[in-house]
Amino acid sequence: MAIAFSVGPHRVVDPGVPASLVRNEQRIRTRTQESRAFAQRVQLVMILTSRLNALPFDDLDGRRTLLTEIFGEPVPDSLSILPPFYCDYGLGASFGEQVFINQGCFFLDYGGITIGDRVLIGPRVTLCTAGHPVELDERYDFITHAPIVIEDDVWIGAAATITPGVTIGRGSVVGAGTVVAKDVPPLSVVTATSVVERKRLRSVGSSSMGTAEGFDYIKRPDGSVVITHRGRVATTLRGQRAAEFLDEVDDDPQGLMARVTGNYKHGNERTAKQHPRNRH
Repeated sequence: MAIAFSVGPHRVVDPGVPASLVRNEQRIRTRTQESRAFAQRVQLVMILTSRLNALPFDDLDGRRTLLTEIFGEPVPDSLSILPPFYCDYGLGASFGEQVFINQGCFFLDYGGITIGDRVLIGPRVTLCTAGHPVELDERYDFITHAPIVIEDDVWIGAAATITPGVTIGRGSVVGAGTVVAKDVPPLSVVTATSVVERKRLRSVGSSSMGTAEGFDYIKRPDGSVVITHRGRVATTLRGQRAAEFLDEVDDDPQGLMARVTGNYKHGNERTAKQHPRNRH
């Protein structure tokens, strides 16, 4: 038997509604003083963004002045936003250092958008923190909102959409055109079809088998593990071998990395000796 779940102190959602659609969600009723204040702020920010997008591209001082008005406080000197830029509220957005936002991005920030350091956001990306209830009988009467958090060193590709309540973990990559409706783990690559967890192997220094410098492994959705060296595929593990590798990474990362490094190094040496140019 299906059981309805609750979101907030006084709300029960139909069991057929995915929980990911209402996670961390808060709401305000339309046609109230709060919603009218929100609407007035939206109108003001629309005017400010239209002025921002009409500025000559080289008017950096004018752009920074308008961004300060839009966001309600001075923005970091290292923040770079290329116009056109669209925002509906402004007061909900905050930025870390060395953030780059490409052309044509949309920030619907009433629910709060927090962007960490060294974040790269591609063109036409939408960060949407606001919406309406999925329940038909409440959809017209409420505005829903939930925060978006983008942690340090994230790269979001062109035309991606981040939905309310999502956190994107540090160092992750969101592929172009991806719609992200649930949290992305740190150091992951998420595309329209999959999430790939990526972890960097620690360097173990010098040893008789070489070092692990430059090695990564990628855990794929099918359970296989791809080991790369400086971006090149060194080997692919499947089935039991992949499971044993993942277990050993947790139990003995240094020993495993030394062996992986040594095997790859020795394999490259054998390949080089077999090349026709190296035969004597």
